[in-house]
Order: sequence, then structure tokens, then C-alpha cells
Amino acid sequence: MKQALILHHVSAATTYSTGLETFIKNFANSLMIHGCSSTAWNLVKLVQNGSAEMQELQWTCFNVAGGRDCTGDQPPFNPYNIGQPIQQQQVITQPNRQYPSQHPPVLPPSVFMIVEKF
Repeated sequence: MKQALILHHVSAATTYSTGLETFIKNFANSLMIHGCSSTAWNLVKLVQNGSAEMQELQWTCFNVAGGRDCTGDQPPFNPYNIGQPIQQQQVITQPNRQYPSQHPPVLPPSVFMIVEKF
């Protein structure tokens, strides 16, 4: 099984057979339980046409590994967002809100000239 997993990962295949998918799901869950979420994400991130369980696992691994900030990867399909069709689903970002400052603006220190009297 390990050889099949390594060969599959090295060949950058995007689909898994049923037996290999089951093995990968179990192994990735075990990795996450033991604190190796980045490794679990790297194991499942290339799958494109997996089962619903694999899509859920991809989403979970991606988020547990820290999302885009930590992995550097684009988010996978979100199987929990059923509001949009698959073709139209996009990453939704929160708008940056500008709140008024509670403190007065800070001005840079002014330059004082010292003049000596003779």
C-alpha cells in the first residue's frame, strides 16, 4: 500500500481507486489526529474527482493545516457550501471595514532649534 501511495503521489494523479481512496482517508485522518495536518493536506490536495467523503476530508485537511496563509494553496471545493452550484462557487472574502480611531491622530515630533546666546 505504501508503494502504491508513493507512486500515486509522485505521478501527481488526480483520482484514486476505491481501495486507495479508503486507505488515504484513514491515513489522513490518523495524521490529523497525531498533529500532522500539513502532511495530511499534502496527501489529499491533488484529488479532483473524489467521493463526497474525500471532498470533506480535503476541506477539513486544508483548514486544519492553516488554510491559504499556511499552505500557500488555493482552497479546495467547499462541500459544506450548498448555496452555490459547483461551477459558480468562489472564495468569498470579507470586506475590510474602516473603523474611526478612538485616539487623536499622532503628529510627528517637531524639530526645535536651539540657539546659543553669546
